[in-house]
Amino acid sequence: MYQQMIFVNLAVNDLEASKKFFTELGFALNEQFSDDSTASVVISDAIVLMIMKKERFGQFTKKQIADSSQTVEALLALSAE
Repeated sequence: MYQQMIFVNLAVNDLEASKKFFTELGFALNEQFSDDSTASVVISDAIVLMIMKKERFGQFTKKQIADSSQTVEALLALSAE
């Protein structure tokens, strides 16, 4: 049976700091879908957070990536213990 999944993609300035943040919250990295520009963070069986360096994220869009110090691109809420 097909399981629907949610993939949230975020551009980050510092991939290593972002990986540290999410793993310290208790989430695991899926190394199979991670590399030097992208990390796959397993939120649940159905939710995966893809954090990417801005250069990598930019390969998926022709639009300008938001400057998070000046604008809000998205508001997301994920529950955790």
